[in-house]
Amino acid sequence: MSNNPKQFYLDFVYDEYMKSNSSFAYILTIFDYIDWSLVPEILNHAAQAE
Repeated sequence: MSNNPKQFYLDFVYDEYMKSNSSFAYILTIFDYIDWSLVPEILNHAAQAE
């Protein structure tokens, strides 16, 4: 997240626009529910399983 209020606003507006006007709106909505802090742990676990 940006510390710049203008950039934060632009990110928010872009995100809302993409959700309402994109054919990928469903995927973008799912991304909001992903706990991205777990992704490195999952990738590490997958690499160890190989």
